[in-house]
Amino acid sequence: TSPTAQLEFVAGERVLLGYTSLERLRIQRCPKLMPLLVMSDKVDVALLPPSLENLEIDMSPELSAAWDLKLQEHGQIIPLQPHPSLEELDISNLTDKDQSRLLQLFPTITALYIWQSPELTSLQLGYSKALRELKIIDCGSLASIEGFGSLTNLRSLAVSNSPGVPAFLELLSHQQLASAEILSRLETLQVGDGSVLTVPLCRRLASLRRLSFWSWDSRRGETMIDLTEEQERALQLLASLHRLDFWHLPNLRSLPAGLRRLASLEWLDVEDCPGVARLPEMGLPPSLTRLHVRRCSEELSMQCKMAARENLDVHIDDLPVDYVII
Repeated sequence: TSPTAQLEFVAGERVLLGYTSLERLRIQRCPKLMPLLVMSDKVDVALLPPSLENLEIDMSPELSAAWDLKLQEHGQIIPLQPHPSLEELDISNLTDKDQSRLLQLFPTITALYIWQSPELTSLQLGYSKALRELKIIDCGSLASIEGFGSLTNLRSLAVSNSPGVPAFLELLSHQQLASAEILSRLETLQVGDGSVLTVPLCRRLASLRRLSFWSWDSRRGETMIDLTEEQERALQLLASLHRLDFWHLPNLRSLPAGLRRLASLEWLDVEDCPGVARLPEMGLPPSLTRLHVRRCSEELSMQCKMAARENLDVHIDDLPVDYVII
């Protein structure tokens, strides 16, 4: 049993309201803290202090069961007014059963992070229309996102170790629906591998300024290798791309061969990619002004040092490379 499993407040259900400056709350493996959210016959977000901005909660089986028991004791759920100030909701172990009754309590959140939720099959975002940032990590069974078309403010999307989401986005890119239009407003996209780079999808990403290939946990899950020819062609369609990142990809062997043709690219960032030994043979885009490399091979670091020029800021392991005029 976790040492926190028996943790409970003995000062009453409204105890948190006394913390008038509390901005962040994390509940993990503490099923006896469920009364903080459930009082009498209602799910009462008023039990959380109005100052709260960030809530991180692990919906473990124990916590979910405690919630079920509390609701059975008090009968029908009657949701109250939404929490007035919560901006960020961070959830792990979310299930299909728990998501709707949890998300409807916080319709004003602008950032939603869902982690390590292997049982989640469909994400319901109809209650989360204010979202600007959505992060989905390690949700292996997730196959669809309902209400995606209502996320008119969404600007940042991150997906890792959740293979069903890129497939959902690809399907979405072929449709003439409001949901597909959301893609055209995205400014930042973080993905675990190159599978998201398809021609139909990249044609939709008209406002994308930053693309990051990044593995949340490089020890398992995605093992991104070089981009395929089709993925390289799709990458060239990102005409507004200003920054490109490759982070924590131990199996990556080379950077995109057509990197030089990304005419708007200004920043290239490569970190923890030991298999990349050199820059592309075609060279770097003339538009590039920042080249940062950390914890990569000596060969790549040396090539990057040699690429330094007057209008290109090169950093190796966070140390600047001086440009020397010969």
